[in-house]
Amino acid sequence: WLEARVHNPTCPVCKSSISREQLIPIYGRNAPQTDPRDTIPPRPAGTRQEPRPNR
Repeated sequence: WLEARVHNPTCPVCKSSISREQLIPIYGRNAPQTDPRDTIPPRPAGTRQEPRPNR
């Protein structure tokens, strides 16, 4: 649908203007590329201190 509206590219849902650079593909046809957001680095380990025993 993006190529069909070359002169006035608008979103079919919200009717706002859109470009190929703004579009995030959800489904691809035989595309081996992966979304870089899928490779989230691991979170750092927490530094929890042991509580002092009650007296």
